[in-house]
Amino acid sequence: MKLTILFIPIFILSCATSDIAVDREAMKSIKTVAIAPFTSIPDLKKGILSEAEGNFRSALVELKYKVVEREKLNALLKEKELSMTGVTTENAKSIGALLGADAILVGEVISYDESQREAEDFQTKKVEVKTFYKFQIIVRLIDVSTGAVILSVKNGQPEVMQDKALSAFSSLDSYRNLVLNNMESELVEAMKKK
Repeated sequence: MKLTILFIPIFILSCATSDIAVDREAMKSIKTVAIAPFTSIPDLKKGILSEAEGNFRSALVELKYKVVEREKLNALLKEKELSMTGVTTENAKSIGALLGADAILVGEVISYDESQREAEDFQTKKVEVKTFYKFQIIVRLIDVSTGAVILSVKNGQPEVMQDKALSAFSSLDSYRNLVLNNMESELVEAMKKK
């Protein structure tokens, strides 16, 4: 029984890995990064976006990149009347140049939902109504000199079934927190590899 209890958390936590694509050659020229305000599905709390931005800011700082102050970027977006559309691949080159940034990090939460549906229980093998948590985020780093996406990060498992025995799977908020923390640490590890 102890082996099963230990195996399940390791298996579930290992499924939360991120899909990371990096152009290592292009990353060599990046020293300063601006983090654009993340976007999301309608009605998502701003605090969730700030939390996600904070996780990726921490990863960039740990990797020794200079990060442009958020206020400086927000002021520029407002001045250029881009506060509604935000930073896109198309306007990243001009915004980055004005900020003195080599790259701009953009992110989007594309799903954040809690739902219920029938599923088989792992232990009893009976079909029951279960709660599922869905959280999907995509983050891209755009090289402002070329407009090319040189880094892309997406969580690999956007949905999990609730498991009250595991605190990371007991609520949508705890699952989101787990995903963001894993993405942050996996990004740092991926970038440290040569």
